[in-house]
Amino acid sequence: MSPLEYNIPSLLYKYLACKGSVNIPGIGTLQLKRKPALNIFSEKRVDAFEFQFIFNSIALPPPSDQLHFLERYCSISKSEIMDLLESLKSETIQKINSDRKLEWIGVGLFLKDESDRLVFQPKLQTIEYYPSISYQHVLRESASHAVLVGESERSSEEMETYFEERKRGVGSSKWAIPALVLAILALLIVFIRFSFGNFNLSEGRYNSLHPTLPPATYSTQ
Repeated sequence: MSPLEYNIPSLLYKYLACKGSVNIPGIGTLQLKRKPALNIFSEKRVDAFEFQFIFNSIALPPPSDQLHFLERYCSISKSEIMDLLESLKSETIQKINSDRKLEWIGVGLFLKDESDRLVFQPKLQTIEYYPSISYQHVLRESASHAVLVGESERSSEEMETYFEERKRGVGSSKWAIPALVLAILALLIVFIRFSFGNFNLSEGRYNSLHPTLPPATYSTQ
């Protein structure tokens, strides 16, 4: 039972494309990492997202998800899959030790550098799906646009009017409490004056004043 008979290299490539990471027997782990789109504001350009390969030469056992993937496509048992991967591992190690390189067609090249360290050279440094897009900066002083408020959509003018009304409402209502306090104090003062009696709005004091004249200190003849 040969790995090529079950087309294991092609299935590993398919798994890499689906999951973004694959364990290659005898070589290591190869990841396909997505870089998000980038807005270069100074150059007025948006670069689309792209993919880069990341290689780790540490040999690890294949994850269970990868084994299930191969079982499903090869229609054989897990033990037989492990035997195929072990056979593929022996072939890849022998190929790299003899030729010091191994090409994965369509992906890149695994090779040993001067320090006998296994490295990966991708066929493409980055995988780009869309070209960059240039744009122009446009500033509009008054431009209407839709605003999503909860589950409803309103125009920017409606929201400006709404917040302006809220602002006016807050401005008028902030004097309500001080005015109420002053009114209560005024009523309290009136109540106190009324409680002490002789309450008359035209009088300036509680009780009437009765002025008396002092006795004369001298008399005229």
